Amino acid sequence: MTSLILPRVTAFRVSGFQPIFNTDIHASIKTGPCLVLGGNGLGKTTLLQAIVYGLAGGLTEEIEEEKRLRWGHAYFRSRLSTESSKTAMVEVAFRLGREQITVRRGLTGTHVIGVRSTSVGTKWIDSDEANVVYPELLRAHGGYETPFDFAFIVNRLLYLPENRRLLAWDTDAQTRILMAVNRDVSTEHDFRKRRKQLKEMDSRKRHIHVQLGHANEALSNLDEEISDEADEGGDAIADIDVRQLPGLLEKLADATKARIAAADHLSEIDRTISHISSDVDALHLGIEEVEAKLVLNLLDSAERERNLALHKLLESGICPSCGTRQRDLQATAREYYQQQKCCLCGSAEPHVENAALASVRARLADRMTTLNANEQAYAVLEERLNIVRRTESDLQASINRIRFQQPVLNIPDQTLSTSTRQDLLRRKRRLEAEEADLAVQIRDLQTELETEYGGFLESVSDRLKRLRRSYEHYASEFLGIACTLASTETSDRLLGLTAFVPEFGGSTRPTPESCSEAQRFFLDIAFRMALVDLASELGGAPSCFICETPENALDVSYVDNVVQMFQRFMDRRHVLVFSANLQDAGIAEKIMQAVPKGERRSRVINLLDYGQLTEVHRKALSRLKSLAKKVTG
Repeated sequence: MTSLILPRVTAFRVSGFQPIFNTDIHASIKTGPCLVLGGNGLGKTTLLQAIVYGLAGGLTEEIEEEKRLRWGHAYFRSRLSTESSKTAMVEVAFRLGREQITVRRGLTGTHVIGVRSTSVGTKWIDSDEANVVYPELLRAHGGYETPFDFAFIVNRLLYLPENRRLLAWDTDAQTRILMAVNRDVSTEHDFRKRRKQLKEMDSRKRHIHVQLGHANEALSNLDEEISDEADEGGDAIADIDVRQLPGLLEKLADATKARIAAADHLSEIDRTISHISSDVDALHLGIEEVEAKLVLNLLDSAERERNLALHKLLESGICPSCGTRQRDLQATAREYYQQQKCCLCGSAEPHVENAALASVRARLADRMTTLNANEQAYAVLEERLNIVRRTESDLQASINRIRFQQPVLNIPDQTLSTSTRQDLLRRKRRLEAEEADLAVQIRDLQTELETEYGGFLESVSDRLKRLRRSYEHYASEFLGIACTLASTETSDRLLGLTAFVPEFGGSTRPTPESCSEAQRFFLDIAFRMALVDLASELGGAPSCFICETPENALDVSYVDNVVQMFQRFMDRRHVLVFSANLQDAGIAEKIMQAVPKGERRSRVINLLDYGQLTEVHRKALSRLKSLAKKVTG
């Protein structure tokens, strides 16, 4: 499975957005900055949102859990004239690795109304076919399983809106993005699906627990007494079986832990055996090479002069007695020689073994001893694992037998107190059985997910080091002091996860409130940029970042630091699309100073030329144009 490829916006066009914009807006974006410049209320946020909308569509419930933060085509339509809302369109061109894709969306729905790309040709694919082709392009060239996965990455990683939906302290979003970016070593989609199942099972279990409380309360309020004989035989047996569940569950939990530990130990030994086997193979090859050299260099020059006959026998197979060529005799002589015996008769003779050969043979003997010990341990552990698995299977079978004996219970909404004591007892047993069953499933799934998540973190440990290094550069440049990315253990009550939060000034900052407004916003940007850097390194292609810059949160002493942080990001060939207000010596002016004067106008979208000016803007128009000129050069 290949790495995830992040998109890099290369052009966009927003047409028909009257009366927000008085004309169409279009731009081509090279590597580096693209600035949306304007005063309050001129449409900076709308334009950035339109770009994101063109890329990924609206924010649906699959992407954004908070209903108040969702928006889509209806958001734009509500602000446009009736006629404009029918014809308005957003077109965005972007790259996924080597693939150039252009996508169009209208405002009658979030669906794609047109698409074209390098691989499918320059001709536009319209309507229904486009909605089939576009997801396939995202999957084939970007590694996105669904368009919702692509939209999540765009909205939660590559776009930081005015409402500041921070990623730096959002454990769930961090986990999803990290696993998606490292998709070559994880199955993020499946992991997220099973986490959802875990939450649903827990919710069901808590609901059943409440119902059990109601049943117990109703039983305590009943004066009617019922003898043990009043229960039918079948229910009595079920009651006995249900009472066995707590003990069986504890045993199953222990067996599951033992099975996981044995499997982990077995895997560890298997890796060790594979490593040692590679060493043994290499040593065997080394011995063969040394022995071959010995055959070719059997005698030094002095020995050849003194023992010419033996030299001829070993080298050429010539018999010392009759002078004829004897291959069998030569083979025997060579074998004797390698065994440090007399070449003719095979008797032992004092001979010092070749030092290199002796060293390799000693190492081989040592590795073979270790290999044999590990293979014996492997056999013992394998049998132990089989025993534990059988125990676990038997316990699960016993639990299932009890569970399946209980009829399926649909929890009623009516008041339990209207039931008889016998009905309440029967209902209580059924609730207890279902609760016990869910407890088993929840515990198994928790263990499975925690093991998988731990393995994921271990497999990407080197990549996380790269993420931390990148973050440290960005964050420290902004703060002006050392800032690192700290790991903290978090839990949503069901599953322990790792959150990555800032650490500076000798303190870990576990919540947004532990930082100032400016710190939390720009440290979030630093975290996003570090993630983009990592994803781009893994995917082999630069990406982009779309940001609404809150300059009012900064004092003048931090402006240069932010500019330096953004410049570092662009130096890695990423695109930065950002908005800024018209003001003196702000972020926009300083970032654009690094752009050649001849290119500045093409990189700036001045909304004084496109937006609907208010009376306030008109009164200050001369001053606003002067500020804009400082930016565009």
